[in-house]
Amino acid sequence: EHLRLVRNRIERLKGAENKVWKDITKCRIQSTQLQEAQLRNQTRYLDSLRQERQERVVQDRRHEVAATDRDTRHRRLRVVRTSCVQHRRQVGEESRTASQSRLKQIEAEQQAKQARQRERAEQVKQEQRVARMRQQEEEARKKAERK
Repeated sequence: EHLRLVRNRIERLKGAENKVWKDITKCRIQSTQLQEAQLRNQTRYLDSLRQERQERVVQDRRHEVAATDRDTRHRRLRVVRTSCVQHRRQVGEESRTASQSRLKQIEAEQQAKQARQRERAEQVKQEQRVARMRQQEEEARKKAERK
């Protein structure tokens, strides 16, 4: 009887452990999917930046053809290039900051979920201990009644 109870307890604990691992795997998958979505969004954003830059280059070329002063044309190109680089740096930094912020948020959510799972597991263990004590008390009472 005691071995059966122990086996049952082991099976319940294994089930709880499997559930925790399943939740962890699910969180990891969700995190990966979120990261992939962020990367897709970043790629779209970078593509739009490239398109804007290409449009600027075409416009700059038109200005170069119209401009007669070579130095003036070069200065214009340098200004455009510098602003693009600064803009890309700024966008890149903003994107990195947003990604890091979201990653920290995901990690915090995962830690909170794991904490809740640990609390629930401890609660289950406590309930099992109480049930075991009640059963032992019942068995002791039955033995006392038999004597």
